[in-house]
Amino acid sequence: MKKSILIVVGILVNLSFCLAQRQNKVSGHVTDSLTQEPVEFVNVVLLNADSVFVCGAVTDSLGYYELSSKNLVKDKNYIIQVTHVCYDRKMISFYHGDQTEMLIKLASNTTSLDDVVVTGIKTKVRNRLNFNYSFTDQMKDKVRLTSRLLENIPTVFVDCNSKIRIKGSSNIMILKNGIELTDNSLVDQIQPASVKSVEIMYNIPSQYANQNYTAIMNIITEREQGYSLMVDNKTAVDASMNDTKVNIGYGTEKNSFYLFYKQYYRNLKMKTEDRIFDKEGTLLSEDLYTTFPRKECDNEFFYGYTYLPNSNFQIGVDGYLSLYRERFQNTYENQKTSFSVLKEAFNTQNYKSYANYKDDKNHLKFEVSFNKKTIDDNDAYLVDETMIKQNENQEIYGSKLDYNRKINESTILYSGVKYSHNKTKGFFNNNYSDIAERYHCNNIFAYAELMKSLGENWMVDASVSFQNYHRSFADGTRVKKTDIFPKFNISYAWDNSNLALGYSSYLNDPSIWQMLPFIKKESPNISTKGNPYLKPQKNGTLSLEYSYSKGNFYLASSAYYKQVSNQVVSNLLTDSKNVTLEFININKVQDYGMDFTLSCNLTKWWSVNFYAGVLSRRIPTNSFYNTSMCSYMAQMQSNWHLSSRLTAIVQYTYNSKELQYNGYSKSHDSSIGMVNYTLNDYLDLYVVFIQPFGNLKSYTRIHQGTQYVDMKDKIYAQKVMLCLTFNLSKGKEQKERKIYENESKKY
Repeated sequence: MKKSILIVVGILVNLSFCLAQRQNKVSGHVTDSLTQEPVEFVNVVLLNADSVFVCGAVTDSLGYYELSSKNLVKDKNYIIQVTHVCYDRKMISFYHGDQTEMLIKLASNTTSLDDVVVTGIKTKVRNRLNFNYSFTDQMKDKVRLTSRLLENIPTVFVDCNSKIRIKGSSNIMILKNGIELTDNSLVDQIQPASVKSVEIMYNIPSQYANQNYTAIMNIITEREQGYSLMVDNKTAVDASMNDTKVNIGYGTEKNSFYLFYKQYYRNLKMKTEDRIFDKEGTLLSEDLYTTFPRKECDNEFFYGYTYLPNSNFQIGVDGYLSLYRERFQNTYENQKTSFSVLKEAFNTQNYKSYANYKDDKNHLKFEVSFNKKTIDDNDAYLVDETMIKQNENQEIYGSKLDYNRKINESTILYSGVKYSHNKTKGFFNNNYSDIAERYHCNNIFAYAELMKSLGENWMVDASVSFQNYHRSFADGTRVKKTDIFPKFNISYAWDNSNLALGYSSYLNDPSIWQMLPFIKKESPNISTKGNPYLKPQKNGTLSLEYSYSKGNFYLASSAYYKQVSNQVVSNLLTDSKNVTLEFININKVQDYGMDFTLSCNLTKWWSVNFYAGVLSRRIPTNSFYNTSMCSYMAQMQSNWHLSSRLTAIVQYTYNSKELQYNGYSKSHDSSIGMVNYTLNDYLDLYVVFIQPFGNLKSYTRIHQGTQYVDMKDKIYAQKVMLCLTFNLSKGKEQKERKIYENESKKY
């Protein structure tokens, strides 16, 4: 309850600061007198009647300016001076009374420039259907990692592991110029100086409708030439945690290559409580054990090559190799016996090659891929009393073709088809039995989508997708599913506001762990089991969103209704004091929710990014006594630019309980603090405080019949990490004439 009060107080304080900043100011837009288009990088200066300087500003990509000063006096005459190298200078008399906004139109001059170098201010651009955020040179200056650059975007949060979350979810896809990244961590393979803008799609495009993504991020970059070297390291003071990233890149006019290495190491302590109760709350059994050391180590290698024979055509290959190891040692506090995972190893390999052609009207992309995953798991429970060995091998062969056609200036057609074949086999062995399973899965997906602009204010997007899903096991088990996924979006934009109504749907396949019917002990009294009969779950969401963007102020709120059919959930089977968690499909789950986003500058050196969501989940038929429950989550990030070299960031996430089929769960809260010092043009030194407000805690309750199970985890993750980021980039300078207009209109 205290945390909830603090969150509410924080919201009110931030809102009050924002409102305070929006008072005692003059703002407006600057446009071209002929084209009516906004003009960016215009110098707007406010002078007293005797020409004494009061304050100044530079217009952003929407032509917006904001003049704010504590010396600005109401009911007084001022002069607004407007200058731009490509337009005639303009002087305007201004009386600061009730009027606080002014539209300024400039007449172009005949000035011609060969090379223009400009710097801008922080800008936000709201597109009609998707959110587009533009970056200027000033924002990218002295930023070493692209993941850190993305923290400026509303609804985007980056945690201590550089994992990117949008609206609280890390289940997102990240593209670079429309090409999918092999892994989201590869955003730091992109040079921050090359990033022009970022497009975020909350309503998932139809070509990704068969994948369970909550958002798509497309990073638009300029062509990089020359070589680059990036090294980023975070090491805990007690050596229990380490994150290392190294990238080597080289690019010419036609060729580019990168090699990216990432290491993830954890040596932590975790306490677990598993308790089984009867319906009256009488304790039937209790497992209290400590996992120490809880070791994890993952070494990942990424590499890629692209070739551009001309400006329209591109071919490339990407590869990925992961060598993952983890070793847990559990000691029971109530039994003083050993429960251990001797060895668990993952080997993952992903390869893909693609060809990409794009001209003024056509965009064609073809891709083939191969993914392989091997799991080797050897467990010993209760000091060699029970030995279990599990092996799994998965191979996925895939291909896809996407084609976009610009029919005219207002209409674009998107279409495509993709096919994948999945071969998975597993072997499970313990002292009593051997179980072998094998299954094949064929998946065909096709889509067609039409996007059309209706005048200056309206935009419509409509599509339909088709998927045929067929999974077969060696024993004759068959799971078939054919679905059609409709989607539509309609948007109306005016001034600085945008209103969008949309419906989208997608299919989510069960994971391997949920399908292979092995029984695996998690503790002496709790086991897990897969289910080969699971069907894919279908998700449909209807949403209405309003957003407002002006200068550095962004506000958005949306309401939505989501229905999930065939949702995959864990079901509880009890036998005396033993419990087995198996996976089942339930018929229908309904979610009603709304969210709120706020991003603004409280002062010139202090900015905040806030997101909150409220969810009411309803499961009409379930084994838990609650059929509905309201839950919420909130994320807040505060940035302090204390000087040109010193910055500080505090980020906090809070989650409440959430209704499950037969109980509820509460995921862990998280928090980080960071102080960053820029040593020179190549090196940043910083300190990261992980979980300064507490350790990672999660809690789950599962009901079934006359019993229920409480499972609690606590990971001791309060750490201080010493970090550095080195980024060296040398290459050919590309001088070009700048176009002073809103480039976001081409999206």
